[in-house]
Amino acid sequence: MTVLRVWRMAAAVLFSLSLAACGGGQPGTSVPAQQRSLSPLSVAPADIDLGGGYSGHFTLGHVFAHDIDFEPGTTGGAPCPSVPVINIVNHSANAFVVDLQSFSITFPCSVDKKLFGVSFFPLIPQPAIVRSLKLGDATGAGNSVTFAPKTTSFTVPPKSTSGLAILTETSTSEVGLPVAPGSTSVLTSSNSNVPTDLSFFYPSGSGAPVYGSSCFNAFNGNVLNPALHGVVLAGTPSFFCSIDPGNGSITFGNLVKFEIGSPKPDASVLGLDGNPLNFACTALAPAVCNTPTFTVSSTQFRNVVVGNAADLRLCVPVTENQDCNALTNPAASRTTVSAGSDFQLLVADDPTYRPNYGVWSGYFVKSISGPCRFSTSPDNNNGDAPPGYDDNNQVGKGPFSEFDITPTGTGTCTIKMSEGPGYITDYSDPLHPKPRSTSLAITISGSIGTSASRSSN
Repeated sequence: MTVLRVWRMAAAVLFSLSLAACGGGQPGTSVPAQQRSLSPLSVAPADIDLGGGYSGHFTLGHVFAHDIDFEPGTTGGAPCPSVPVINIVNHSANAFVVDLQSFSITFPCSVDKKLFGVSFFPLIPQPAIVRSLKLGDATGAGNSVTFAPKTTSFTVPPKSTSGLAILTETSTSEVGLPVAPGSTSVLTSSNSNVPTDLSFFYPSGSGAPVYGSSCFNAFNGNVLNPALHGVVLAGTPSFFCSIDPGNGSITFGNLVKFEIGSPKPDASVLGLDGNPLNFACTALAPAVCNTPTFTVSSTQFRNVVVGNAADLRLCVPVTENQDCNALTNPAASRTTVSAGSDFQLLVADDPTYRPNYGVWSGYFVKSISGPCRFSTSPDNNNGDAPPGYDDNNQVGKGPFSEFDITPTGTGTCTIKMSEGPGYITDYSDPLHPKPRSTSLAITISGSIGTSASRSSN
């Protein structure tokens, strides 16, 4: 193994580290101000053998210490152009700021016109939250790629090992992250294009040692991103992150917990494309969405899609057979009715919200209390209900259903609707899935008379 060591020499400045009395462990953070001024020391631009036919050539700024090693890591067995991670080992009890001016990587295969990115992240000790700092991008020429990083300075914490990952990428939005079981990895690291953070925690991980993450909004105006065409989506997608393991594959397991930051899309759902799976998220911020083990491979990108599922909704229309649950321009609804006749109740769920199964087509679980009951009159799906609402014998078939309610007195009538638990997959508690529920209170006034009930619809 070839190790590039930064050591003390008296010469002009070509390679640089700045010594600080203390420093943080997050990539890209500045070292607190108390720096000691030592005589500038230097090494000439140097080569490092990364193994497997790969080599690196580094040119840095000035240096004030000699306890930093650059060491080749591993590719996890992935073929060219998967570059071994370059480990930056700080043996000192002090933090240093590395000033990386430029460097190049030579490959054992052609990388002509391929796009690469370089990222910096902590490795040992493994932090509880893993964030990555994107340093820059470059396009290959022949069998080499040369970087002139946009971000040239980064902090190497004391007594630590950090990593430089050089990854092929499909977008300059991509950032490299290490496989770090037991830590929370921020997929939206160095990404300001999307509305909030997306991170995930996984107890186990195997395969390639690093992966790329690039995140994008689901829509450009009203046009769905082409990457989501043909994907089974739950709710309305907000944004997505693509996990790219390069030429390798990675298995994340189990249980995998995704977390959507705040501000978050309300009523969040999360989907994994490929073999499409959709999962409900908790309502609290930050929203947590649990998934089973999944694998990303070199032949299939895995897009993690964050979406908004429309709420489960109840309403009593002012004018019968008008959709007061519509998400845009809903018809007028009311919360007070007369005791003299039946009234219509409309129930609506998001038609895409049936996690793990695609379209929601289950049955609602209903309950009613107070001076009211579900009508016993026959209802035969005669087409009088709003378009798309099922009114077949009031069985409550989703995602849209119509019921007739009969007042039995005056006071408050409370109606509760829930999604049938047999149609929900909840990896937080698979044996006891938690469907969404909602309720509506209706005030019944007047008196019970002999007036005719409304016709069944």
